[in-house]
Amino acid sequence: MSHDIKLMSMPFPGTSKYYVLVDDSVAVPTGPSQSEGLTFAKYFSSYSGQLVFTKWKAVTFYKNITNDYYNTPGQWYNYESLLNHSGNAHSFLYQLSDGGFFAGPYADLDSAFLATLYAHPNVNDSSARAAFVSDLKSTLAKEKSDWLKANSLGYGFMGTLSDPFGGYLPPWVNNTSASVITSNAVADNSNVNSTSAFNGNIYSILMEFLDNVIAEVKW
Repeated sequence: MSHDIKLMSMPFPGTSKYYVLVDDSVAVPTGPSQSEGLTFAKYFSSYSGQLVFTKWKAVTFYKNITNDYYNTPGQWYNYESLLNHSGNAHSFLYQLSDGGFFAGPYADLDSAFLATLYAHPNVNDSSARAAFVSDLKSTLAKEKSDWLKANSLGYGFMGTLSDPFGGYLPPWVNNTSASVITSNAVADNSNVNSTSAFNGNIYSILMEFLDNVIAEVKW
């Protein structure tokens, strides 16, 4: 049996010129294989690791790649478009999912959404829309609050500054002393600027982005 399969690359409906902000994670369970798991997590987030895992599926955040990085011309086109739009915050969408939210705010939004559906069977009802927008703003505010709390506690990577997971701190944390207190840690943006499609402090960008979304979100 033979098959004649034709593939066409196109933007997902409604997302042309817009990019969804998502985050990947690698679960590393504790146990006898913890060190191997951590090695894999580091490799996954490295340039060579992203070359393997991103080659077919998405657009990477590295800006120093060449057109042979991807397997399809469409991916390269999307990547170049991403670089051209990276200075415009309105070109990016925050993914409302368990991959884009902390677990608490996501569960709250999910519960609120279901409650709204039960209370307003007609989703086109203006009161239903108003309720959802109110819940969304509240959830985004909670998400920002959680980010601020996590930052004050030294999170932003696996573990804490005083007890980093597997003894590993990412390259943007320039103080690797195990006894350092959180307030002494600062971000080293030189590494971020040299490898990322986005310039500046990623954390500050996220906070500004959440502020803008909270202020502008509407039905």
